[in-house]
Amino acid sequence: MQALPLTQNPMNLNLTAEEKKKALDTHFLPKRMQEKLAEELPAAALSTRFDGLSSIKPIYVTERLNEVFGHGGWRKTYLCDGSNNHYQVFTVGQTPSSRKDTEGNDGAVGHIVVGIEFVVFPFHYEENGALYRFTGITVDGYAGNTNKDIGDMLKGATSDALGKLCAEHLDLGAYVYKGLAKGGASKPTYVKQPEKVQPVRISIPTLGDTPSCPKCHGETSFVQGGTARATGKPYDAFYACKDRSCRGSVKA
Repeated sequence: MQALPLTQNPMNLNLTAEEKKKALDTHFLPKRMQEKLAEELPAAALSTRFDGLSSIKPIYVTERLNEVFGHGGWRKTYLCDGSNNHYQVFTVGQTPSSRKDTEGNDGAVGHIVVGIEFVVFPFHYEENGALYRFTGITVDGYAGNTNKDIGDMLKGATSDALGKLCAEHLDLGAYVYKGLAKGGASKPTYVKQPEKVQPVRISIPTLGDTPSCPKCHGETSFVQGGTARATGKPYDAFYACKDRSCRGSVKA
């Protein structure tokens, strides 16, 4: 059997059932994959955050994972609460307007923490004349984000969690977290944090959980709680009718 090129999906290795039975189970990746994962990313992959720290643009992490494991060879999913199948999302209270969001802007409305599961599926490979079966990787990770939009907070926290898991378990971008990136910043400029708030559990509804509008019985959409711009007063999360002329709502 020939050595598997990095650009080929590992699961495409053509083996007979008998050959698969003889493969040795291992939790070590082949050397060529380890080297490619640890290889420095293009200079364009790095950016400097508002706090002075270097960060990796998420698409470059995805690109490297696809290059090494192939499309469909890995996945990331939100951790779910087994009792109600909602995304496992935590909020750390409302954020004072004096705090900066992840883009360095004033007025972030909240700080959330999300959990994801990162999986690399099992595959077979040949190295030094021996056939191995990589048993796969399944790890969980958490990360937080502040932003004015709940969707951007979820997206940012998810990307950050994936990047940290890849650095910790695959060495992908680990040199950036060490502050060794060429031209990157290694000394952070700290932003004053608000006083600590007791974490509170929230759930972001999945499809099929939204109630009907009590007025027109039409579809509703989830609106995250926040602070009203006009009055400055806080309001709880609710479901708003998608028909703006109806103005119907339901408490979440």
